[in-house]
Amino acid sequence: MTSLSMNGLVLPTPTYSFPDRIAPWADAAEREIEQWMGTDFAFLSDEARAQYAATKFGHLASRCYGAAVDQLRLIACTRMFTMATVFDDYYEPCTVEELTVPIRRTVQILKGAALTLSDNGIMHSLATLRKELLAFADETWMDRFIHNWTVFVTGMQAEAPYKQSKTTPSLVDTLDIRTASVGIVASTDMIEIATGRPLPPHIASHPTIIVLKWLTSRVMAIQNDLYSLSKEIARGGTETINVVLCLQRERRLSLQDAYTQALELHDEIVHEISDRITSLPDFGSDQQLAREYAANLGVMIQGCKSWYERDTKRFRADAAGYAASE
Repeated sequence: MTSLSMNGLVLPTPTYSFPDRIAPWADAAEREIEQWMGTDFAFLSDEARAQYAATKFGHLASRCYGAAVDQLRLIACTRMFTMATVFDDYYEPCTVEELTVPIRRTVQILKGAALTLSDNGIMHSLATLRKELLAFADETWMDRFIHNWTVFVTGMQAEAPYKQSKTTPSLVDTLDIRTASVGIVASTDMIEIATGRPLPPHIASHPTIIVLKWLTSRVMAIQNDLYSLSKEIARGGTETINVVLCLQRERRLSLQDAYTQALELHDEIVHEISDRITSLPDFGSDQQLAREYAANLGVMIQGCKSWYERDTKRFRADAAGYAASE
């Protein structure tokens, strides 16, 4: 078991029984990111672009989509992670009202609107992502992806009042907000792109699959809050939407006890995910497809853990891979 060290504490990290896989195109994806930083993201500072390079989104995609079947599909997944993170960082200081325009524009572009001279590089990257996705998916899939993209960006809006006022929501609200704003619900759609195995409507819309996607997003939100805790503490208490810090404040706990309780909550959800993966309903002739998709949710959870521990510098206390908005 690995551990995290912060404030003189040695804290255990999450453990899983899910497979730890990595697609073979991580380095190729990183080279693509270097090119994007000189084109779509050239409007960012040199420091910010260097920090995003240190984030290693290509390795994140390769681990989360370890079953990816070719490089082009993995590049699309890498673009999704990169663009969404830059969007989140860049617009993080905005108020709810200020977020309305860029959020509306992302949805317009995902629906096929032409770019304009006022669109920044984030929007250009999003337009390219749409083209890449439609090479592998139909409009029905795209409609579902757009819906789940709006879950992410409206989650950002839900965070905004707390970030502006530097207040902490309740634990219930923190969990709901983070489950949306972590962006994983849309990322679970990308499993179908990576594997070349689209889900038919009777699987994609089934309550069991929808619940599994949301549970995956919730557990990865808590996972993120555990691994980013030292960075957020190092930022001087400006971060208010973190499950550990919420538990600490709401229940008046020590940092260690709050972390322990967050990990326990995380483990309960992981147990539920595992149970649901192994007891899927009957999908008839598509049973194997459903099993593969559900299993790849576990690969995503484990893959992100491996990325935190082996690849990225984004969540270190010195924030070497973290680009604050400009």
